[in-house]
Parts: sequence; C-alpha cells; structure tokens
Amino acid sequence: STWVRAAQQRWQEAGGKPPEGIPMCAIAIDPTGGGEDDAVLARRFDSFYDELIKVPGPEIPKNRLGTHQAGLIVKERRDNADVIVDMGGGYGGPIVNHLSENNSIECLGYKGAGSSTKRTADRKYGFTNIRSAAYWGMREALDPDQPGGSKVCLPPDKRLMAGLCAPTYEVRGQEIKVEPKSKNEGGVRGVIERLGWSPNEADAVVMANWAGPRWATHASQWIDGQRTNQGRGMRGMQPVVVLGHQAARRRR
Repeated sequence: STWVRAAQQRWQEAGGKPPEGIPMCAIAIDPTGGGEDDAVLARRFDSFYDELIKVPGPEIPKNRLGTHQAGLIVKERRDNADVIVDMGGGYGGPIVNHLSENNSIECLGYKGAGSSTKRTADRKYGFTNIRSAAYWGMREALDPDQPGGSKVCLPPDKRLMAGLCAPTYEVRGQEIKVEPKSKNEGGVRGVIERLGWSPNEADAVVMANWAGPRWATHASQWIDGQRTNQGRGMRGMQPVVVLGHQAARRRR
C-alpha cells in the first residue's frame, strides 16, 4: 500500500497530466456484462496512468454491449496504442471482434487463467498463470528499490488502491500464484469475495502494464519524434508515433 500511495503522490505532483512527448502506449478495458460492475478503461503513457474512465454497467445498452464498449476504446485511443481486452467472463469477445472487423484494430486478448512463460525480474520464479505474472509485474513496477526507483504514476482512486493491494500470493515450488479474482471450483475464496466487489480498476491498470511500448524499448523513437516536430516549428506538440501491436511485440 505504501508503494501505491507513493505512485499516486507522483501522479498528483505531475499535475495529473501525461508527460509531454510520450504517446499513449496501451489502453486496456475490463468490460462489463451490463450488470452492477463498471466497464473500466486504463490508459498508459509509459509509466503514467491517466485518470480511469468508468462507465456504469446499467448505462450500457444490453443489446449493444460489444459495440458500445468497442466505441469507448476507439474514442479514447491515441497514437496507435496497444489495445488489451479482458477475455474472462465472455464479455471481451464481441469487443475484439468488432474492433478487428470494423476498425482494423488488432487487440491482445488477456486471459488470466492462461499459461505464461514470464519470469520474475530476478529470473528465480515463473508463474502459475497470466494473472499471476501480470499482477507480479505491476508489483515489480511499483517497487521503489529497483534501479532508479519506481516511475509509476497512478491516479488517486481509492478502489484502484484497494484492488491493487488486496491480492495475496503464495510460492509453489518454482512458481508464484497470485490469489484468483473470484472463487474457484475448489470453493477457495478470491479477491471479490474478500472485498465485496470486483476490482475492475486494478485489473484494467494491471492489463495496461502487461503489454505495449515503454521507455526502455521505444525511447529513441519518441525522442526522434520530438526532434522532428520541433524542427518543423511545432514545439510543444505531441509527436505522432506509429506504435502498432506488431511493432511492440517484436521488442518483447
């Protein structure tokens, strides 16, 4: 919780605005089925996460769940940012299909229960599934003891903080298992049962951190883009950088 509070403090010190010259790198959605849960969009600009966009489930037409939420992504997406869609619960499929067929936008389908080949930063441990790898990756990004400290800036959202701090974890042999989102077939409680609500905000931010370009891989492109714009007398304008999913994936 101390790490998350520090990230939220950095966000406020930055004035709640993404850094100039850094394009939108990823936009992730934790969709809703039109019930009580909100649809939540998280937009990442390198290590800066913009204010979360939340749309109450009852406000989304049930006969247009996929197209409506796909439209939210199209409206908010900038700079060819990578699109990550949560495929759990069956609500993400129509969104991915609509974006692919009608907007030619390639999406990364996030399946938390899927297998992962990721390793911890120190390479000591693997993970039991993608959810565990993604949440641990967010934990590592927030760690102030990493070289240079953490640069992550998170919006001061109470539900986001609770959702990020709630999951427990255990080490099983050479793998890390993060607590599941909801109760599994064995009857073991998950984060939803303990919190009393679904941590959609945390899931969206974790997914935005899971994929997309970052300073470590795209710094030269971003700097060159800034120089190009400045040379044209457009000082201060955001560079338009083509960072499609294919390009980002080749660097991972």
